[in-house]
Amino acid sequence: MSYEHKAIAAPASLPEFKGSVVAVPTAPFWSEELGAIDRKREQVSQMRWYLEVKHKDHANADGKMAKEQQREFLAKYEADLITPAEVAIWKRGASNAGYHDLGCAKTFALMGQASAQATLQMMQERQGP
Repeated sequence: MSYEHKAIAAPASLPEFKGSVVAVPTAPFWSEELGAIDRKREQVSQMRWYLEVKHKDHANADGKMAKEQQREFLAKYEADLITPAEVAIWKRGASNAGYHDLGCAKTFALMGQASAQATLQMMQERQGP
């Protein structure tokens, strides 16, 4: 567990919150498949920036590419990097950035179910046998 995850979970272990707060690990619900596609999408975004700023180590280093040429280059770069199957998976499974769990409904449903189960267990423990 990372330092950040420990910090987020810490309040649940404080005595004043015992029985009323629970930390639910959500990392297991992250879609690795969508995460890999997201990383490729980030590469495309980075390439767009390289072209726009005429980065010395990239295709538009001399600054001669017109906007349309940049768009064409980027479209080919993206098509070579992200397969049609990955595009379809992304369209079905994601709608946002990684900091929002990619907007993945499946991830949100699993997190919600885990939260509900943890809350139910906490309530049952408070009531006793």
